Amino acid sequence: MRRAGRKFLTSVFDVLGSECVRRGLEARGHEWGTCFIARAVGDLPEGATPAPAAMMSAGPFYGAWLGIAAGWVYEVVYLWDHDEAGFRDVALEWLETHTMDAEAML
Repeated sequence: MRRAGRKFLTSVFDVLGSECVRRGLEARGHEWGTCFIARAVGDLPEGATPAPAAMMSAGPFYGAWLGIAAGWVYEVVYLWDHDEAGFRDVALEWLETHTMDAEAML
């Protein structure tokens, strides 16, 4: 993965936090319901409607739940779809660093 993509993902992971990143890594697909973003959201609160299949509606929907801009959602999805192995590497490195930081604070 290119340096810009790595930097972008670490910025997104900083906003999402380790719990969302861990859940996102459970993803096993590339459809809106099975991708990293969908898994990162986890179980939606009661009464929430799942994201519509149309890509232009999914960005604002998931972005609102995750606290990130819709454009960030689309970029995360792009990186997941085009370099899942690199994406997972960046996420695991980020989790390792943030887990060690949390343990050092205890």
